[in-house]
Amino acid sequence: MKKAAFHLLLLLVLACAASADDLVMTTASFQPAATLPGLPVWISAEVHNSGASPVLVPANYSVEVTPDDGETMVLAINPTGGETLPLPGEYQSAAPLNAGESRVIEFPSARALMIGGTVTGDARLWKPGTYTVRFVLGPPSRFHTLGSAPPSPRLVSPAFRFVIEVPQGNDADAWAALSEPGSKGYMLTAPKTDQVVEDLWKRYRTSRYGPYIAQVLAAKIRKFGGENRFAEADAVAKEGADRDGDGIIAAVRRVSHAAGKSFAARDESDVKRALEVLETGRSELEAMAGDGRERPWVRAMAEFELRRMATADDVRETVLRRIETKAANQTH
Repeated sequence: MKKAAFHLLLLLVLACAASADDLVMTTASFQPAATLPGLPVWISAEVHNSGASPVLVPANYSVEVTPDDGETMVLAINPTGGETLPLPGEYQSAAPLNAGESRVIEFPSARALMIGGTVTGDARLWKPGTYTVRFVLGPPSRFHTLGSAPPSPRLVSPAFRFVIEVPQGNDADAWAALSEPGSKGYMLTAPKTDQVVEDLWKRYRTSRYGPYIAQVLAAKIRKFGGENRFAEADAVAKEGADRDGDGIIAAVRRVSHAAGKSFAARDESDVKRALEVLETGRSELEAMAGDGRERPWVRAMAEFELRRMATADDVRETVLRRIETKAANQTH
């Protein structure tokens, strides 16, 4: 046991010691390449290890954007004060990248309309126009000042172009309602948003912002709705996901629903049924993780959720304990 642990530690030390020059970011992109202000995008990058030893890929990132009419800005600045953001959890525990291999890192810039803390939540990127973008893994550029060497690999992607379009028609009206500071619908985060979100959904349902409004409305229905609130919320959320042409909401929804069966199983009152629910969730995640047609993020997220999923023994024990507690309460 100790020998195996030492061997693993040695591999990690060797991976950390491998030359930073061995890692190359071959491609990067935002998908779609043109979108409206504030809308999340898929961030994708491919890293290749051209060396002879495994290398750890940096687990934090930033994005450098340069508008055609302005100076370079660093986006994805951590709200806690750091100059980079951590990659999503599904990439934090990734093994070192083996020699000669490549890895695609893909994730949505956000899962909701946001202010700050994400690339597309940075108001500096809400201005319509064309931007030159570089995706960066590792420390921010300030570590390269005064000729100092970076403490860990800093991988910079080839430059690519990204366009923020001018909203038109119903999209313009929706963006005006969502982006005006102080408005009740401000990026769906204002304190009283739950009182106006239904109206926003009615007015901007068919806009490109509609899918994100739907997710907030669905959460409101689940929390404050009536007897059929879960079915009603699911119908609204599904409509929003179906209207999302970029596929972010649908991808998040599919993985979340499958992973959620791990928790739903423990709420069942019958052991057999609980294990069936658990196995259904596990099978759905395994299918996503093993399907080469899925987006890289969906596969990575499915593998991540599989590692966190409850075991059959955990579920059985939880359900049996609830049954015993209920029976004991009924006898008193």
